[in-house]
Amino acid sequence: MTWKRNFVMALVLIVASCSFAEIPVKVEVVEVKKVWDKAPHNAFTDLVRWQDAFYCAFREGRGHVSTDGRIRILESKDADKWASAAVISMEGYDLRDAHLSVTPDGKVFPPRLMLVGGAAPRKHDNQSASTGTFVSFGNFFRGGTHWSKPQIVVEPGRWMWQVSWHKSRAYGVSYTAGQGSDRYLDLLVSDDGIHYTPHVPKLFEQGYSTEVTLRFDSDGTCYALVRRDRRGDDPSSALLGISRPDYKQWQWKDLGADFNGFGGPNFIRIPGGHWLATGRMHDGGAHTALCYLDIKNGAMTRLAKLPSGGDTSYPGMVWHNNMLYISYYSSHEGKTSIYLAKVKVAPRSSVEISGIETSEMVISEDKSVTLQTVRTLVARNEALLDPVKMAYTVKLSRTGEQPQPLGGSRMRGRSYSHFNCIWAQSGERHYSREDSFYGPNEPANSTVKVIEPERVIDGKLPDLMEGSINPRSRQDWNSLMVAKLGLRPLGGHYRLSQVLVPEYVSVHRKTEIIDGRETYVIDAGIPLVYPHFVRIWIDRRRAMPLRIRHYRRHPNRADAELIADIDDIKLHELPNGGWIPCQGVRRLDRRDGSASYEHITVDIGSITTRHEDIPESLFRIDFPGGAGIYNVIVGLTTVKGRPLKTYEQIVNTSPRTSVP
Repeated sequence: MTWKRNFVMALVLIVASCSFAEIPVKVEVVEVKKVWDKAPHNAFTDLVRWQDAFYCAFREGRGHVSTDGRIRILESKDADKWASAAVISMEGYDLRDAHLSVTPDGKVFPPRLMLVGGAAPRKHDNQSASTGTFVSFGNFFRGGTHWSKPQIVVEPGRWMWQVSWHKSRAYGVSYTAGQGSDRYLDLLVSDDGIHYTPHVPKLFEQGYSTEVTLRFDSDGTCYALVRRDRRGDDPSSALLGISRPDYKQWQWKDLGADFNGFGGPNFIRIPGGHWLATGRMHDGGAHTALCYLDIKNGAMTRLAKLPSGGDTSYPGMVWHNNMLYISYYSSHEGKTSIYLAKVKVAPRSSVEISGIETSEMVISEDKSVTLQTVRTLVARNEALLDPVKMAYTVKLSRTGEQPQPLGGSRMRGRSYSHFNCIWAQSGERHYSREDSFYGPNEPANSTVKVIEPERVIDGKLPDLMEGSINPRSRQDWNSLMVAKLGLRPLGGHYRLSQVLVPEYVSVHRKTEIIDGRETYVIDAGIPLVYPHFVRIWIDRRRAMPLRIRHYRRHPNRADAELIADIDDIKLHELPNGGWIPCQGVRRLDRRDGSASYEHITVDIGSITTRHEDIPESLFRIDFPGGAGIYNVIVGLTTVKGRPLKTYEQIVNTSPRTSVP
């Protein structure tokens, strides 16, 4: 499967602060392909280009931890069509975490591929085992690559996770991968890639440090990207190590809590001197992330979230023909499989990275932006939200004076504390259930509603003995509170894409940054029953609003007068790649200076797009016999199970008025 994938723009870090506008590059995930899924579990990748071909290495096995782990190596000329080139295994060892490098031109051997990886003498599946390091060499001969028999180069208990070559020497960092609590990193060095000696014993001893990738800059500076895991109160944030030749003295920089447990760390230097890193991040669920690594300031910022989830990460990175290729594994589609992403990387202009003052600065003036461009993006995402079903909660709060109920009675106007809601849509049909509460354990009312293309049917729970039928044109979309987050931001009667037309909307030529993400900005004037104006900031890649503001008059006017705004909108990615709002706050300003707030939060676990979870029966209300249903369209109240009255019966039972 191939995706044209949206990317996640950078978040502003708290600990390792790096403003998004200061990042000198921008990225676009152009394509993602699944390249291998033939084993029950396919994981832990690396990628290299050698002899005019791409090589991707990864582990195959029955599961994440199993005795049968082996390394498969794929080969491709164009990174599109892949073929198996080799399978490396060792009797009695679970081979893991493949890493590829190209050896220098030596006195005995010409340049060749070197494969290093973990080797664990595991006795049973899902059983812990001390892990060491193995090596195997691939020699190019008669148009093909022939691999040597793997051999152990670091005994189990110390795992040298990765190797980089510099000036004909191989450098790697080993970590404790066995029994005991004495955990530390050692810097190892080798002249042949087989025999390693300590170069800096006890390189780093703080926290639970594990996987380390080393890279060398053109001036000889060595950088180390270190994963740390949680253990007791020790910090688990990723580290950046920096050292100059002879690599005996090191400086360490904490990259911040956003990069806790940064699994499978990798990074490379691209033309222009910029460094990009990849690894596993955890906010919003485990995923493989592409980041900008600021080696000068010791900061890292996420640029893109690759399509991934669950068991994921361990990426390989290759720069070729002005394109970044990233191999990684993920289980977001169910089976743990190998994927390849192609990413465009471009420099930001001086205008984009100058004049930094706030997190909402204008970052570009894109003359190619048209309303049709925005509309197409939004419509494409809306199509991915059909069907969908979710549960959400709305908590209410207020600032300013509020009338208090007398004697605790449930007087008219008494405020609700919160609502528990369920919403679903399929085509032009909607289902909504709303349970309102006066307090945490004080239920108020419950209603259910079905919105059809021409009418709206609602019923009062729990018994559905009261109901009504209204024309859809009279639907109060504000009662469908999740719609306020951007699903139907313009009064609710229309989807956003339906009003993105020149008659109603104009688009700003300049994009703006909202919460670290680039957005299109549109102004809309909607001629509804109560005309109003809206300014909306639409995520350029996710095609959903990140902020919405309602005004009495056009927002460019000095007397625009803000009525309401929806802020702090967070988005959630659906399995099909669509983005849907999952959190936000709506504030309604009043002229007396008070304000009311609706804190809307979607239960992520309740979101589903499966048709079997959204049956046709959901969009029907079956009133019981004897239920009174008032039909506003025809002006009649009917009782289910009883025949309609005739005209004569209605006339004869109507009250009569005598004429003087």
